[in-house]
Amino acid sequence: MHALFRDVLWIVLVFGVLASIWALAGTNGEWERYRTRGLVMESRRRPGEPAADAARAAAERDAEIRQMVEAANARRLRRGEPAREVEAEVARLSGTAPTGPDPGTGRPDPEVEEEVRALVALRNQRRARKGLDPLDEETEVRRELDELGMLGHRPPWEA
Repeated sequence: MHALFRDVLWIVLVFGVLASIWALAGTNGEWERYRTRGLVMESRRRPGEPAADAARAAAERDAEIRQMVEAANARRLRRGEPAREVEAEVARLSGTAPTGPDPGTGRPDPEVEEEVRALVALRNQRRARKGLDPLDEETEVRRELDELGMLGHRPPWEA
């Protein structure tokens, strides 16, 4: 009985190896087509046509973000917490929220200004250790914020 089981096991094993080799050889043409054409959906696109309509993709992304924010608001309301402004959250999460200066004052975000001020203070400390004169803090803060595009001017990389 054990000898018969061993013989059947070997036959199944040999048959399995031969079948896998045959299947692999039969798909060689498919792998070549995949290598030259790419994904099937990409191959259906006409040459020169954009990969995706950017406006439609952005609208779909915003709609999905809006759904998630509304669901989060529903959970917040069930817990007794105040709901967040949906459109402001969508703009913040999608990266379309304004990051430049406050339109009313023309000043950048106070948190960003404070971080830049701390950066300039550290730079002055390094200069003092090297024996160099410190830079004017206010001028350097304005220069850094201008380079970041936070003062309403276009940053150099967008010029």
